[in-house]
Amino acid sequence: MYAYLGSGLDFELGDTSGYYYEIPVKYDINNKYSIEISYKYDYWKISKSNIVNGYYEPNSKTKNKIIKIGMIYKW
Repeated sequence: MYAYLGSGLDFELGDTSGYYYEIPVKYDINNKYSIEISYKYDYWKISKSNIVNGYYEPNSKTKNKIIKIGMIYKW
């Protein structure tokens, strides 16, 4: 990871692990139109970076919950 501080700092991030899953549900309205709804969850964990000039990127965790709704038109 590069940080634009002063002349710039280049960090080596620690181990990264994570996962995601998605559950889609599709409903056909007729032979031309469908509706799709899906739920997605993802989780990522990044360990802290090395120390560069007294600075470091701390441990971080990310959790995202996403709901998507779409309409599908078939030609």
